[in-house]
Amino acid sequence: MQCKKIQEWLKSDHLDGECSPKEQKQINEHLAKCAPCRRLEKELQAQRVVFNQAKQLQPPEYIWNNIREAIAAENLENTDCVRSGIIERLRELILKPRPVFVLSSALTTVILITVLTSAVIHKKQLASQENGREILAEYGLNGDSEALLLGLGTSIEEYFL
Repeated sequence: MQCKKIQEWLKSDHLDGECSPKEQKQINEHLAKCAPCRRLEKELQAQRVVFNQAKQLQPPEYIWNNIREAIAAENLENTDCVRSGIIERLRELILKPRPVFVLSSALTTVILITVLTSAVIHKKQLASQENGREILAEYGLNGDSEALLLGLGTSIEEYFL
């Protein structure tokens, strides 16, 4: 087994007793043959003893108060950022121009103008047809051919006649 893998196990699981029996057997076999890994194991055990003997110090109360205030201020900032972030996202969603909506509204406008224009043109054609029928009816009643010529003529024809 490579020393690198054994050293990783020594630093992490071996001293805590978290290795599997198979891994423990491999470590023990390797340590029996490898002096550098045995030295590392002894150093790590010595460090563990030092840490276990160290007493835990309690920080002064003012340090805990400063930490609590910093956490509260950070939480308040995060809450404000979240609120303003939500408002900004909504504003972007509502006010941001989208090509699909712009294209559809332009197309709708063109269709609406076309429909209205054709309706107006159709109405004028119906009115002119009605006017032509009235003139023909008047001609038929009066027997006057001049009324027909004058009534059906356009302004250009009238200019030349």
